[in-house]
Formats: sequence, C-alpha cells, structure tokens
Amino acid sequence: MAGAYILTLFAMKYQELVLGLILVSPICKAPSWTEWFYNKVLMNLLYFYGMCGILKECLLQRYFSKEIRCSVQGTEADIIEACRRVLDERQGLNVMRFLQAINERYDLTEGLENLQCRTLIFVGESSQFRDESVYMSTKMGKKTCALVEHAVH
Repeated sequence: MAGAYILTLFAMKYQELVLGLILVSPICKAPSWTEWFYNKVLMNLLYFYGMCGILKECLLQRYFSKEIRCSVQGTEADIIEACRRVLDERQGLNVMRFLQAINERYDLTEGLENLQCRTLIFVGESSQFRDESVYMSTKMGKKTCALVEHAVH
C-alpha cells in the first residue's frame, strides 16, 4: 500500500530515472474521512496503550483477508504469524508515524496521466484496494499500464 504510493510519487517526480513500476495494491487518492478516522483511532490506541493485542488485530484485519488470517484448518497462515512477530518487534512510535504518513498523503490522480513509465499493477479480486487499483489503472491508460487481478478460489 504505502510502498506503491511512494514509488509512484518518485516516478512522477523523477521520470527520467524510472523505466517501469510494479505496484501491488496501489493507492493514489487522499484518505477518505472513514480511513482518516480509523487511522486516528489506531494512533490513539498506540499512544495510550502501545502495541497492544487489539491494535495488532485491527492492523491484521485491515491488511489481510479473512481467508488469509484463518486457513481451512483453523490455524493462522505463516504470513500472519510472521506479521505478528514483526509487530511485536516494532516500536509503537514507528507504527504511529507510518499511520500518520498514510493519513497525510495527497491525491496523485492528476499526475498519473503524465506518468511515462510502463506500469504493472497487481491486486487481489477481493482486496479492499481493488477499486482504487482499477481507478489508478484507468487514469494511467492502457498504453502504459497493465492491471492483473488475482482471483482467490
């Protein structure tokens, strides 16, 4: 999410340095008021309670689908266990700064039309970022951008 935004911003600013982009679940719009509010709640949780269990659950629910979080056997997927370990190791202040940066992002839509490099966008069919990825692909045009949607079966 944030990495794709930063790479897109870099490619728009330094077009001569970028030949192509591969973006996974990119975002290009400013946060909606609901996203902004949700991030504010998470930042307050971090500030007052640190990296607590409820905060980890909120972050995991936000970035991973239910299918990924709970596999058929009822156990957690390896990626979820790895993310839990990473969240345990991270300082709450750094996570708060990440959420603050996400909340302060601005809309890149106007600059997408001028982006010259070839771009490949990957997004999951049931991803919460699907609509924005499709929107971004449409704004960039078929000449320089290809969208790949992954279907989960």
